Amino acid sequence: MMSRLIQPSFKVLRDFIESNLAMIVNMREESPGESETVGPALFVESSGRRTRKRAYVLGFWKTERARVLSDITRASQLVFLDLSVKVANWLKESLFWPKTYLFIVQFEIPEVKSSKGFVGILRQIREGVIDSGIKKGHVFPHITMGGNGLAIEEKVKSFEDQPSPANYFYGFLFLEPPLYAQKLLEETYSKLRKRKSLGSLSKVKESIKNVDSKLLEQGKVTIEIDNVEIRVPVSEIDDMVKLAKDEDGYLVCVKGSTMKAKIGKYDLIGDGALQLRSTKEIADEIKTRKVSS
Repeated sequence: MMSRLIQPSFKVLRDFIESNLAMIVNMREESPGESETVGPALFVESSGRRTRKRAYVLGFWKTERARVLSDITRASQLVFLDLSVKVANWLKESLFWPKTYLFIVQFEIPEVKSSKGFVGILRQIREGVIDSGIKKGHVFPHITMGGNGLAIEEKVKSFEDQPSPANYFYGFLFLEPPLYAQKLLEETYSKLRKRKSLGSLSKVKESIKNVDSKLLEQGKVTIEIDNVEIRVPVSEIDDMVKLAKDEDGYLVCVKGSTMKAKIGKYDLIGDGALQLRSTKEIADEIKTRKVSS
């Protein structure tokens, strides 16, 4: 693994950053909702510490900050500095942040040919002296095993050396926090059911918002139609996502400004394998099926 540090060039700092990035890359991984951890797709050599702790693989509940991280991975020196300041300000503007050292690093892993680069974000409580190990860290993008070898996906591998997730450390990147959001959403809805105070969907959303406003976007609803599942934020139900029913069955309509249909890291739409039809064509097909039935 090669670090690319703009400044400074002190060996102790370079070793600190490189060993901790390698530690996160080498950690066993757990995805929210899964009960078991799996080994990393790639194990990189490192002279630093090894750990039995695991890291989470997390997606973004909003994609704007994923695009900035992606820009950092291949940024020139001048652009890298500007974008690093932007990321640091996101943390500074979060609801809670202790005095801290924040290291934002652009680096390469030669074994991963499909990636133009990686960005690491390491955080350590400010104590006057840099300890050898970090307390929290993110690495983007996430390394996976694809059909032709190592690949990447637009997710973050996150490590936190404490039993309960610190929401600010995920919120400042718009990451879905491990366990917390979905668990709290489910607990909140369960209490509403027990109190028989559900009411309309708007009232349910308002009750959830009163517990934690971020739950509407971070918490997910799973929609099942036959054997097809769609997971969407609570906030989008009856907004971007419309649910319908008639005598022939059920229908889910999702409207947005962008669309991808992905197999792993590959987009069927972008590759031309999946052709999009107009909404009128689909509406006409539904009408034709009703007439024929």
